[in-house]
Amino acid sequence: MTSTPYYRNFLNDELKSRMDRNARYSLRAYAQSLKLEPSALSQILAGKRPISLRVVQKLLVALELSDEDRSRFLISVIEEKKSLGTQKVNRELLKLADDCRANQP
Repeated sequence: MTSTPYYRNFLNDELKSRMDRNARYSLRAYAQSLKLEPSALSQILAGKRPISLRVVQKLLVALELSDEDRSRFLISVIEEKKSLGTQKVNRELLKLADDCRANQP
């Protein structure tokens, strides 16, 4: 059994945190804040849809992550793509992760 990737845990935890602060907050509102379609976000959270470079870029902008979280987020996406073996890891995705690592103290 494989563990849930960091990025998916992070997204689920953020949704739960927002719902705890506002009982009326929904997946649809979360998706809107991330500039994603609700169905796409739902499938990503459930692990039924691979996360694309375009979606990763949108999430990194919308979530305003610290350098450390940004790096962990990207590395977990890359590791998942490598473990699935069904998708090539995009060079731009690798460059984003390298840039994050270079910015860490």
